[in-house]
This record gives sequence, C-alpha cells and structure tokens, in this order.
Amino acid sequence: MSIHSLYFPLDRFRNIGLQHFPQLETAQMIETYDVAASSICHGLKGLSQGQGKLCQLSVDHMPSVAKGAKFGILECQHQFHDRRWNCSTISDESVFGPMLRIASRETAFVHAISAAGVVYSISRSCRDGQLSSCGCSRSSRPRDLKRDWIWGGCGDNLEYGYKFTQAFVDVKERERSFKRGSREQGRSLMNLHNNEAGRRAVIKRSKVTCKCHGVSGSCSLITCWQQLASFREIGDFLLDKYDGATEVRVNRRGRLSMRDPRFSLPTANDLVYLDESPNYCLPNETLGSLGKTSLFKILKGHSKVHTGEFATEHHPVWMDVIFFVAVEDTTRKKQQLENDASANFIGVATLNAKLVLKA
Repeated sequence: MSIHSLYFPLDRFRNIGLQHFPQLETAQMIETYDVAASSICHGLKGLSQGQGKLCQLSVDHMPSVAKGAKFGILECQHQFHDRRWNCSTISDESVFGPMLRIASRETAFVHAISAAGVVYSISRSCRDGQLSSCGCSRSSRPRDLKRDWIWGGCGDNLEYGYKFTQAFVDVKERERSFKRGSREQGRSLMNLHNNEAGRRAVIKRSKVTCKCHGVSGSCSLITCWQQLASFREIGDFLLDKYDGATEVRVNRRGRLSMRDPRFSLPTANDLVYLDESPNYCLPNETLGSLGKTSLFKILKGHSKVHTGEFATEHHPVWMDVIFFVAVEDTTRKKQQLENDASANFIGVATLNAKLVLKA
C-alpha cells in the first residue's frame, strides 16, 4: 500500500466520511446535536481553528484522539525512562512543558509518537465499531497471500486512521502561513515531516494476521486480515529513528535541506530536527531541567541507566543520574508566538495532561 495514495487535500476532508454522524431525524435533534458538539469542542484546549471544525464534524472521534494521546505520552515515558530527558509532563496545554519550544530530536520524537498514537487509536476504534463513519479495514488483498486463503475478517482500519490523523493533526500547521525560508516555516515543516514519520511507522509495523478454522484443528479454512502491531513495537521503531535523527535547516526556497550538504536528505520515514538538544546535565529552570545528582543504587539483579553504568545488590555503585522534571513556565505569556510555533503537542492536547493520562 502506497502512503502517497492515501494523501488528500485538507480542504476536502469530507471525502473520508468525517461528515457522517448517527442519523438525526428531526430538526430539533439536529440542533441539539450541534449544540452538544459545539460545547464539547469549545471545551477542548489546544485546538486550532481547523481542528475545532473537524472536532464538530467528528465529535465522536475525540475520545479516541484522547486515547491516542495517552498512548503517545505513556510510550514516550517508557522509551525515555532511563535517559537524561525522561518525557516528563505538566498539567497545562503544552503537556510536555517548555521543552517543545526547542526544535530538537526530543521534540521530533514527541510529534512522531503522538501522531502514531492517534492513528493507532482511530484505526482500532473503527475495527471495534466505536465510530459511526468507519468500520473494518477495506485494504486490498496482499499479492503474496496464498490463493486458497480468504482475505476477510475484521482488520484494523489503517486507511481511515491515517487519513483522519493527517487531517486532524496536520491542519494546525497547514492553516498558518510563514515567510518563506523563515525559522518559523522551518519549524512547521519539521513538525509536518515528523508527524508523517509517526503515521508511517504504524503502517510499516502493521502485519497480516491469519486464523485457522476447522474441526479438530483440520484447518480447512484460513482467513487473514490486516492488524496493528503492538504500540510498544511502534515505540521501539521510532526510538531507533530518534537515535538516527537527521539535523536539517530551512533553505531560501522554503524547503528542508541537510545542514551538512555532504549527506543526502532523510526519507519520509526518518525523524528530523533543527536544533541540537540542550545539555540536560546543567540545571535550566526555564526548560525545567534540574541537572544531575548522585544517587546510590542498591537493587536486586541489575539496573541500567543510559550511560551504561550498572549497580547490583552485591556491588552498589555511585552514579550520576540526570533528572528532568517539566515545570510550569512563568514566562509563557511573553513567549506566546514561540509557543504557537511549537504547535503544542501537535494539537492532540485536547485535555490537560492529567485528564489524558486518566482517559
């Protein structure tokens, strides 16, 4: 399946069925539904104008979006739990705090894993019959599937999940205009690239699953369908992309190019960043970094931090452990434009972090 074949213009989002809602038979019911949808969507923080419109057209999707946000947050924290930046969250609209102002590889990962989480959640919700505008996957039969095997079952609807996420997540970047070649345009292009990398990761890690049917294990009938990989597998895949992320810059033509011209541009599956990561070893109150501290480890078996140091029950060691705790930013109002450029949590912060984590 070609990723490019799934692309559609954002001003034609109705083509993927986002306008379909449960049947409303009377004008009063329609008015009641419109008021309810408007109330829900206006209460969600972090949505852009375009996302607000999409929310009202597909308000039944918002619980799945929040669930996808939860997937992204928890997976980010799992993947970085032993690293110097540990994907801490705070309880405001930015979710990850002032760290997202920096166009670093950490921010690239956050955008990718967040977009992946929404694709994952929407695709599974379609399969489970939780959304009125989609159902089981309608993907075409793989060419290498054996002829006598039946392509059916109820697969995860990756096509719809991809399209909806592309519309909902990317519209926040696409509805804004920037001066060509500007820093702000470069950040927007970086976000869009990493959003796409996250969506592609879900598709690349998906698989064909088959089930055998028959009396006493005779396997007289085999049915197959498209299925999502575990989200942990997707997180592992994107962490590899994070470790191999490419530094880029925006050129005068308004396109991303390699900062080092000796190398070729990364693919759409790779992560890109504009800025080097800050030094988390140094305390930085603005970013919420507490710096490093010595911690005495006495654990059964062994425990590893990203520096490769080990501690065992019989051989405890002193280790320099870096703590990163996201803190509330007291200068947020003064840096509102910069916050907007960061596209806080790619618009998936529809609830504050605490509510998302409880979803």
